[in-house]
Amino acid sequence: MSEFYEKIFSWQAKAVNDSMIVFHLPNLKLALVNRSLIEHEFPEIKKIKNQKPESNNTLLSYNLSSKKDVDAWFKNSALQQGNIIQTPKTTSWGSYAGLMQDPEYNLWEINFTHAV
Repeated sequence: MSEFYEKIFSWQAKAVNDSMIVFHLPNLKLALVNRSLIEHEFPEIKKIKNQKPESNNTLLSYNLSSKKDVDAWFKNSALQQGNIIQTPKTTSWGSYAGLMQDPEYNLWEINFTHAV
């Protein structure tokens, strides 16, 4: 999975496994995550998975600098009537994360993770 992004965008992967790839970009850590990796942690995903047949199994992960930033992001998203799927919580792997869905039905994990 990382080869495409490395060739097309010249991004270098910092973390790679069968279900996830993480790129450290200027001012952004971008993680492409297979939904199946976190369905057990966020069962709400299963409720919306087939909402749009052409949607894929990728979850976009936006990594912020602190739990406070994550909470502020969700507060602002709620004010803007964002489709919040799961408010932030501490996950079994130690992240602090919540889920939202954009108008095109893409799932976004907004999180703070020490390990990424």
